Amino acid sequence: MHCTNFCYLQFQIVGLSNLFIFGLSVVFLLLAQFASAKTADEIIERHLLACGGLEKLSTVQSIYFEGITVDGAMESGIKIVKERNKFCRTEIVTGEENAFLLVTNMGAWSFSSQRPGFASVIPSEQADALQLQIDTIDPLVDYLAKGHEVSLMGKELLEENKCYKLKLKTKSGVEMLYWIDANTYLINQSSIGHPSGANETQTQYKNYKAIGGVKFAQSIITYESNRNQPNKSEEISFKKILINPPIDPTMYQPL
Repeated sequence: MHCTNFCYLQFQIVGLSNLFIFGLSVVFLLLAQFASAKTADEIIERHLLACGGLEKLSTVQSIYFEGITVDGAMESGIKIVKERNKFCRTEIVTGEENAFLLVTNMGAWSFSSQRPGFASVIPSEQADALQLQIDTIDPLVDYLAKGHEVSLMGKELLEENKCYKLKLKTKSGVEMLYWIDANTYLINQSSIGHPSGANETQTQYKNYKAIGGVKFAQSIITYESNRNQPNKSEEISFKKILINPPIDPTMYQPL
């Protein structure tokens, strides 16, 4: 939520009444309000510039993340591989157990060594909500060309930080909220609801660091609320981030 400090305009005009002076003050105050107002596109432009700039972001074709995820008392290794508009594969290893989530432009699959066999196909409604994961840069980049809609919902205070609140509606109908810091113009938080409406996932982004001229959050905290586990949290800390690494073709396969 971005606030502008309005200057109080005082006019000392000889021969004019106090009422006229007050009227002029109101007019200029309104003009200042309109001049300071930002549109969703202006906020997105500032956001992309803060992330490294559109030209630099457009060069990111693939990304590799590696780190640790902590879920309650359980700590696991995590690897995420993405190729723009093609796939996102998330692998989690805990001791001798492993699991993965694969999202492609053709669908989504999940696998867990606790359930041996082939990977399970994720229902199309849920797979549609996961499609944002295959965007390597930012869903807000060229959102119109992607068929998305963005609207400015207003301003909010998030952990004492003033933020702009944007709503993204994808071409498949998935709605996502973004809280963009009014000072840094980086994303502080996002939120997405489950298609069934049964739960909501809220994600906070912290400790941004520039990698190859592009800023990434090194720490991601996810809160998931549902009927069975309200406010369940998970924190991911990335130790390695690579831009445009070569992609192993087997990463596309739900094996």
